[in-house]
Amino acid sequence: MIEIDDVVAFHSRCEEKGLPIDKPLADEPWGHRRFVLSDPDGLRLCFFSEIE
Repeated sequence: MIEIDDVVAFHSRCEEKGLPIDKPLADEPWGHRRFVLSDPDGLRLCFFSEIE
């Protein structure tokens, strides 16, 4: 999992670039907002920010 400052803005940029998003942006019960995408080799990357 990779923590970033603004996961919503980063998710939007990924969508604009047409990157393969495996799991859409969602709020998790443990206090994270996250999404998952795959790199060209199939490695799944999870990006998140803590929900304030």
